[in-house]
Amino acid sequence: MRFNCTRIYLALVLVVFQQNSYAGEPLDEYETRLQKLSLPEFVVVVKKLDLQMPKIQSKWKLERSKGHADAEIRKRLIGKLLMDKILEEANRYYNGGYCDAISSEILICALIALSKHIRQGDGYGNVILHKRCEELAYVILAYLAKDIEYPHVKHFEMLLTDISNESDDLAMRMYESECPLTIKVRSNQMLRSDWEKGVAAIDDWRKNNGINLYGSKLRAELPDDLKFYCDDEISELPTPRTSSSMWEGKYHSYVFGSMQSKVEIDVSKYLVFRKTIGEFPAVSPSWWKEGDQFFDTPVKAAFYDKWGTRKGNLYATAALVHTKVSDGQFWDRDTLQVRIFTKTDKNKTSLKSIINF
Repeated sequence: MRFNCTRIYLALVLVVFQQNSYAGEPLDEYETRLQKLSLPEFVVVVKKLDLQMPKIQSKWKLERSKGHADAEIRKRLIGKLLMDKILEEANRYYNGGYCDAISSEILICALIALSKHIRQGDGYGNVILHKRCEELAYVILAYLAKDIEYPHVKHFEMLLTDISNESDDLAMRMYESECPLTIKVRSNQMLRSDWEKGVAAIDDWRKNNGINLYGSKLRAELPDDLKFYCDDEISELPTPRTSSSMWEGKYHSYVFGSMQSKVEIDVSKYLVFRKTIGEFPAVSPSWWKEGDQFFDTPVKAAFYDKWGTRKGNLYATAALVHTKVSDGQFWDRDTLQVRIFTKTDKNKTSLKSIINF
């Protein structure tokens, strides 16, 4: 019965987004609904009203373009509202607002459907929003997967794998759209290679010209064909450093560089352990002793013991994810940043372990 409810929701918000014709971009209606509705409700209304997700260019791209500046700025404001709505729903989830498997399934379905809606546009903002949905959905799946009896992990894992593939495709389309050079990228590997070459060319130019600047100050001095490859300095960001606080800056490396999130990778390893072993060990092995220099926690030792001689050491990542999930401290990157920099009595005691994670 539980999963039937979720499948009804999927029928409402997932399948319908496969259609390609939309009525336009009624931004007033979009903004009004975002402010009044929860994320699952908003996703359903988006389809009902045929609201089209606008292409959201980066502020950097917009400043270099001519034409419909006012309309493009408005689209960026809408994107920021949507980003804040996702953060709001994440906070609601972590604070128990989605307190059972049914409501968690509905939120995952809403995030999956929203990601499909978002990628109607191939702008910088669309990619950031898409990745935000993807990451939060993976976190929720990790919490569901902790219950070894929960039967629908594989179903959601397949859906999220599709979303990840779509994320790569969207990033490549955005790259071609934002890059001032005429370039066609056919794979994520090619995209990253081109980005890395651009960053290396900037380093060479800076050294050859004796320029000791970074971030936006360096970009102002660079020749036009290199400006795209120069992101703002992270130190220029306000804290907490979330997708929302990055919204007005230029951080293309967030999409395809070293700033990529590891949540998806960690959850995937957690799911592999679950599928392979069929349980999450609850008791440390008899050989484990307090103070073990390699197996620093009993959970890590127990996961290693169950993993046995199988290839790879994903057991360590799986153990860490399981510990964080069990403690209610497995968070997406934005929430992690908020928890670190919001010094409340509630999280002061666990701040060290949060930073280490």
